[in-house]
Amino acid sequence: PCQGFSRVGRGKLDAVASEETLFPEPTSSEQSTVGTTWIDELLGSPTFAAQRKLAGRTPPSEQDVRNLLGALEVAGGTLTITALRNQTRLALPRLRGLLTAVNRILNVDGYPVLDVDHSSSTVRVDRELLFTQFQIERRSQA
Repeated sequence: PCQGFSRVGRGKLDAVASEETLFPEPTSSEQSTVGTTWIDELLGSPTFAAQRKLAGRTPPSEQDVRNLLGALEVAGGTLTITALRNQTRLALPRLRGLLTAVNRILNVDGYPVLDVDHSSSTVRVDRELLFTQFQIERRSQA
């Protein structure tokens, strides 16, 4: 049968309940190539936890935020929406929804930590501003 589904009598497929994220799980080699130290610190920060509570009824999972920021980090902080869609393998409507939710979490007090510029179709994360807003120690990244 299809992955994520099980057979239920007379050839019908029934969805198997599972904890689902928007992104496939990265392999250990992918995780080691991304400078995730600051992303881990972000996800563990009290400000992130507080902002996540304000993000709506169903905020994005930490894994989705990690993967989104990881894709931007690997690209130097900026990607076109098309490139980000290709990196995340998300349909455009789902990607836009994720960007809106992550924008609400990261843009503390209206400061543009995550900037989605629809006129140029680019997404940019301002790491320096993120470090300030979420009180993350600045370190050199390998």
